[in-house]
Amino acid sequence: MSDAQLAPGGAPEAGRARTLAQLAGLLDRAERCQYEESPLKRPMPLRWLRAARIWARRTRVEAREGRAGFGPPSRFEVGELVRVRDEAAVRATLDAQEKLRGLIFMPSQWSTCGRTYTVQRVVRRMIDDSLRMRPISRAVVLEGVTCDDREGSPGCGAACAMIFKDDWLESVPAPGPSAAGEDGAIAANPAHLSAGAGPHGDAHQLVRVRSSKEILGTLEVDGRLGGISPSRQMLELEGQSFHVARRREYLQSEKPLERAFPKEWYILEGVRCDGRVLGSQGPCDRLCGLLWHESWLEFPQAAGVPAAS
Repeated sequence: MSDAQLAPGGAPEAGRARTLAQLAGLLDRAERCQYEESPLKRPMPLRWLRAARIWARRTRVEAREGRAGFGPPSRFEVGELVRVRDEAAVRATLDAQEKLRGLIFMPSQWSTCGRTYTVQRVVRRMIDDSLRMRPISRAVVLEGVTCDDREGSPGCGAACAMIFKDDWLESVPAPGPSAAGEDGAIAANPAHLSAGAGPHGDAHQLVRVRSSKEILGTLEVDGRLGGISPSRQMLELEGQSFHVARRREYLQSEKPLERAFPKEWYILEGVRCDGRVLGSQGPCDRLCGLLWHESWLEFPQAAGVPAAS
């Protein structure tokens, strides 16, 4: 976006400041999940049609059923240690589709059976894969458990936090100084997400979030870049450093138009959506990995500055 575009017929800097302020206001009002308009390589008319269908479906559902409420809370609390029950105990709770009260036990979750984790968040309300807000009952997210399995498969590539029903978990006593889990560790969360090199270096590289002014300056007039909007939460992280979890290059879908994903998007370790982006429609407790465009990040190593180990 050039200064001429930002301020036609006026002082470039003043016009740029006004435009950036307008974009910041647009982001605050948009109340949209990043994944509503993911940067799939589909023709633009189809992208618009998809957005229109999502809006129409959400409007019909809210008119018929009202705004989605909150499900009953989990019996576990944030910070509590829990153990995933063994495979036989979990299977006994599942139906023929490997679901319990509508929530599927994902293939990557089987490797967590018998292991101990820390509760990261209680889940009571979330956007499902069809982008519909739904209440969810007695469920939590466990720290470090994503759709990546322990053998290194990246799942869908979005580093989704896996959701566990209370029925699949059991309380464990706080560990003593010499306590150990069945495989030698208490709260033994899976290792870092599978690597996958990007144009600026490998995963786990340290990067710095650019200033909110720089990020806003990359956006189009609709407050998006390639169909994705940064959120206020992301802008508030300006100047902070994080490790790259992976370049977002994977996508599992049976639809031909949803198989290619641009490789300039990244997911950062330890940075997840807190649900504020949905504003009055939220919050959403799903803790999705946030998408970062490479232009929103500084890659010190690529500029000749050694990254921290």
